[in-house]
Amino acid sequence: MEDNRYSYVYWGAIKEFGLNLTEAALMGLMAVLSRKQGYCFASTDALTNMTDLKHDYVEMMINNLFEKNLLEIISVNSKAFFAPTESWKNFTDDIHKNLSKTRKS
Repeated sequence: MEDNRYSYVYWGAIKEFGLNLTEAALMGLMAVLSRKQGYCFASTDALTNMTDLKHDYVEMMINNLFEKNLLEIISVNSKAFFAPTESWKNFTDDIHKNLSKTRKS
């Protein structure tokens, strides 16, 4: 069966937030998984399986994303989930608004 998972890599985020390519891809994946509910339902183990990266490496990148104020933990029904911060949402919202304007022109 074909794997249809995808995410966005915001190239500007690499420079803006000092990310490496893998961190940017992981943040993009977590943001996509957060769209519907506002938080990422995938655990670190699930993200490890989705990306085929080593667990320790995924944990390190998640910690880096916390340190760069791009991820936070929110509580939903007494369970903790990763969620993109306002910094990330504002950055990506601005990109989407600019794309929308460009497409209308």
